[in-house]
Amino acid sequence: MLLAWNKVGKYTEEEFDVAYRLFKSSGKPSIFTWFKEPPQAAEPSLDRFKKKLDGLGHFFSRYNDAADLWVQFNKELDRLDLASMGKIGDAARIYVDNRGANIKTQINDAIINNPTFQ
Repeated sequence: MLLAWNKVGKYTEEEFDVAYRLFKSSGKPSIFTWFKEPPQAAEPSLDRFKKKLDGLGHFFSRYNDAADLWVQFNKELDRLDLASMGKIGDAARIYVDNRGANIKTQINDAIINNPTFQ
């Protein structure tokens, strides 16, 4: 889980890179990435990292405050729970608006092509 507001530091990006490589090779771990609306004086590292995620095809979400993040995160946990029980159809009904993408699109292939969940 990565939360960012006004910058993305070197070590945060390195941790993301490690997790992303593992995800691409094994389908795990699931990576949740949220950005809070940044202040006008946000560091350039924030926009560079968002562009990097776009280039990787990694969808991220935005949140307004802690309550909004809580709701979005719990919906994703519900989706993962349903998916782990093989209820993919039920998981698809949980919707979190984040620019037309959702976490399910990132983990869907890992779930469907994993014999544990079939």
